[in-house]
Amino acid sequence: MNEVQILIVNNDQSELDMLKHGLTDQGFSVHSTTSPHDALQILKQTKIDVALVDLMISQMNGLKFVRMLHNEFPQLISLLTSDYLLSPAQLAKADTGAVGFIPTHCCFQNMADFVREKIASQQAKKESTASPRYPSRNSKLPFDIVSVQCTC
Repeated sequence: MNEVQILIVNNDQSELDMLKHGLTDQGFSVHSTTSPHDALQILKQTKIDVALVDLMISQMNGLKFVRMLHNEFPQLISLLTSDYLLSPAQLAKADTGAVGFIPTHCCFQNMADFVREKIASQQAKKESTASPRYPSRNSKLPFDIVSVQCTC
């Protein structure tokens, strides 16, 4: 399997550095920026698998930015992050196209497992679409949230 490419967009440089370091240690290739404009340039130049976008990015609302990413890069797995914990219902209601939420200060092992789960889920979805004999029976909300009750 090729190395998973993650793009982190967060205007808080210390959080950005922490997330980049933690996810790199978990085996991901991580690109990062504080600018939505620069994030779009990275996405146009590099095959990114997962975008991890903070809700409070500057220059543009994080929800609006993820919605735009979903429209421009439909194969991209978009995940939201924030210091604030939001419920799956709140996030689903935002209708961004994102598939999950990771609290900013979650354990990196849990983040990595969550990202790998989302990638595997997308791959399974692609395979089931290619083979319509096996209809999807996933009745979960379109959103998952990493457990914040971690002790790593």
